[in-house]
Amino acid sequence: MKTLLIAAATALAFGAPALAASSPAPNSNALSGVAPTVCVMSAPTINNADATLVSATANASAVQFSNFASPANAQLTPNQDFTLTVQATCNYAHSFGLKSQNGGLKNTTTSVVGGSFIQSVNYTVGGLWGLHPIALQTFGLPNTKSFGFGDVDGANRGSVVLAVSLNNPLFNRPLVAGAFTDVLTLQLGAPL
Repeated sequence: MKTLLIAAATALAFGAPALAASSPAPNSNALSGVAPTVCVMSAPTINNADATLVSATANASAVQFSNFASPANAQLTPNQDFTLTVQATCNYAHSFGLKSQNGGLKNTTTSVVGGSFIQSVNYTVGGLWGLHPIALQTFGLPNTKSFGFGDVDGANRGSVVLAVSLNNPLFNRPLVAGAFTDVLTLQLGAPL
């Protein structure tokens, strides 16, 4: 044992042989990248003869009912519905919501001075985005928002399906003449 220690001390004093050279230290390089938070939607498609997609872009569309009211008595045509489908991608945890600006399809241009007429038509929307269902029911209150499971806890990509159905009025009364309008907003990303 003593001899080995002396030999080791001698090797340190006079230098180590060439074969004992140390290897260079490893060179570590950290790589990184950042993906932005993005929610994007395509223009919607429609799949029912009760309504027509008049115009459609990723930011806005217009839907017109094919036979909104009877030309004979101006009563709402019963059982009108359609489905809008939007392809979407959100790469982060986000919200999924709907909002009705008018709280239903409203006619704000024609006043009623006598008799019983319908000036607002309510509707329901059932929405599905992945495994997250939401619903909206209008009752004539402005800025009506959806309820349900609108908090999506991760990234999602696929079809947003909105099933829209006009509610038949309880009483058969004529609609006031003119346009009935609403703005239905689909929101992916920040809460409405």
